[in-house]
Amino acid sequence: MKVSVLIAKISFSLSLIALADIVLQFISSKDGYLVSRILGTLATTLLFIGLYALVRYKKQLKLVAIVLTTGLTLLASLLVYRWGLLIPTGILLFGLSIVMGSIVVSARFSLYVAGLITLITAGLQFAQSRGSWQPDLIWMKSRSTAADIIGFTAIFFTIALVTWLFNRQMELALKRAWRSEKALKRQKMLLEIKVEQRAKQLEASQLEKMQ
Repeated sequence: MKVSVLIAKISFSLSLIALADIVLQFISSKDGYLVSRILGTLATTLLFIGLYALVRYKKQLKLVAIVLTTGLTLLASLLVYRWGLLIPTGILLFGLSIVMGSIVVSARFSLYVAGLITLITAGLQFAQSRGSWQPDLIWMKSRSTAADIIGFTAIFFTIALVTWLFNRQMELALKRAWRSEKALKRQKMLLEIKVEQRAKQLEASQLEKMQ
């Protein structure tokens, strides 16, 4: 429960940082193509608000995890469709959706997400090679800004935090298993001592009877 709520908070925070990132780029460059990105990121932020409310109050953990992962995949797909396969934000969001799907949902689900991403990118590459799809590559001509670094840093830390949560849960599970094993060994030793004591008592009782 706590991990899923934290993931929802992280995703919401990430969308806010991305929104601030794009707004800063728009203020500094005044490029008209950023308006569509602002609207898309704003819609994503509202989606994450609804998902957080769902996981916080309705406790639909599995559903929220699947929707979050699918939403990240669709958002990354829209980014690469609009601005090309090499846009860094799209690539990072694809990676984040795979990691989140593996940790929050299941390992098999992450394979499905990876397969879907492969089909999307392969289809777009094929369409581009045939000339039926021409992405907007104007972003490649612009220089990087502090807002870009903020956006990438947010994604990096989100991936790091998700993997840290997974490793922490694994470590806690291993510690619980180790403690349970020690407790079982202790109980086994006590049981053996009791059995040995009981056997000696029976031997002494039988010897007394024989005498």
